[in-house]
Order: sequence, then C-alpha cells, then structure tokens
Amino acid sequence: MECPICDGLLVLDENMYTHKEYLICIKCGTTLSTETFCSLSDYKCLECKSTLYYQKNQNNGTTYLRCYNKKCNKTYSLNQIKIERIEKHLPCHDCNGFYFLKEGKYGIFAGCSNYPKCQSHIPLTEFIINILKKDGLLIYKWSKKCWKCHQTTSIFSYYLAYEIEKYSNERMNSEMGIGDIPILDEYLKKQITTIKDCYSKTKEETYIANTCEHCGALQGYNYVVDDPHEIFDDLYGTNTMEKYLFTKIPYAKLNINESELIKQLENII
Repeated sequence: MECPICDGLLVLDENMYTHKEYLICIKCGTTLSTETFCSLSDYKCLECKSTLYYQKNQNNGTTYLRCYNKKCNKTYSLNQIKIERIEKHLPCHDCNGFYFLKEGKYGIFAGCSNYPKCQSHIPLTEFIINILKKDGLLIYKWSKKCWKCHQTTSIFSYYLAYEIEKYSNERMNSEMGIGDIPILDEYLKKQITTIKDCYSKTKEETYIANTCEHCGALQGYNYVVDDPHEIFDDLYGTNTMEKYLFTKIPYAKLNINESELIKQLENII
C-alpha cells in the first residue's frame, strides 16, 4: 500500500488509547484512518501530485475529489480530473473544446469539455463512429494455445472499448470485440481466413469467431475475446495493447452501412 503523499509504504498500526486501527507511512509519517484509505482514488492532484480522495458535498450530495496533502488541500470535480487524464481528443463541433463521456438522466452521452460555457453534446453512438472515422478500425493480433490440438494459433480482434477509453477515460461495459458487432465481423471474415462462421455447442448458435490455423477448431468468445488470459493485463491493466496492433483499417475502406452500425452499437451499449 503506497502513501498518498510520498512513495513510502503504509503499514497498519493501532492507537494505544482508542485501540482503533489506522495506517502510517514508514517514510514520511503521514497517518490516515482505514475509512479514509478506502476513499482514496487512483487520481493525482494536478498541483502537488499527491493522491486525491473522494468526499461528498453535504449540501447537495455530489461527490468531488480533495487532495490528501493538507498543505495543498485543492479540490476538483470528477469531470475536471477526468478531462485532464484523457489521452486523445475528439474536437467539439461548436468550440475549441473536445467531447468526453458523461452520464446524464437518460444514459451515457458525449459532452463538451468546456461545459457549461459550451453545451454541445452528441449521442454515444455518434461519438464511437467519429472515433472510427478519425482512427480507423484497429485490429489486434496475439497468440494462444488451441484447446484441441494444443498448437499455438493467432487470435484477431478489434476492441472498440479500448479505443473509446483513450478519448474519455471511461471503460464501457462491453469490450466491443469480434463477435459483438456483426457488420464489422463480416468485414474481418473477408480479410482473415481463420475468422469464420462457427457453430458453438455451448452457446447453441452460429457466430463469427477465430478458429485454429492448424486444426480449424473454434476458439470461442469467452476467455478469447472477452477476458482474454494471454493479454489480460495489457488490455485491462497497463493499457499497452499497441504492441499487438496488426493493422489499421480506414473507416472509408470498411464500406459499411452507417445506419446499420448505429443499430448494432445501440444493442450492446
């Protein structure tokens, strides 16, 4: 456990009078209650780089972030911190800001970073399609051992949720990989010979999936595209999928029906 002020180690101790447990840094001596430790975020203060922790506004009930460094004590809204951590920007149609994902009364949408000065917003599906138009469809390739012949075979997939996170600092509920969006799957089937229509006895249905390049066995969806063990840390932890990038397909080259793509995206988001 790392100290919110320095890089020292936090250890558990007990107050000799109240017998309550607390944490203390062995390097700088900072102390914090177990309750405060549980409220620590993974965000850093923009001023002093100390860890921020969650607090609730007693007047309106909204959650905000406060720097744990008492000398700094700076506060931030959640959106303010999220905006600072966004890697890539999708320009706003109406100002010099950019769109990022927000949750509203009717679900998730993309709003302008200059809100409330600029109130421009677009639907989530339009946000995703604009990312595809800007970056193209990124296809990743990695290796896994076939469950049937035990030889190493290649696996291919897109991961739209991974691309969206770079523009919004938000993770979607679905990974949006091969098997999730039929119109994109059909394109890949024409480009990669090991991606085929397969019947799954487990799911009792036919769907497009990766097959073994040696024996032709269906490699499935679970633990292959969703929760892929071989690349799990790169996809969900360190966000270092770039080393698996196989190809980038420009949006125009996909030559797909955009209205149909929107319908299919709406089914999974």
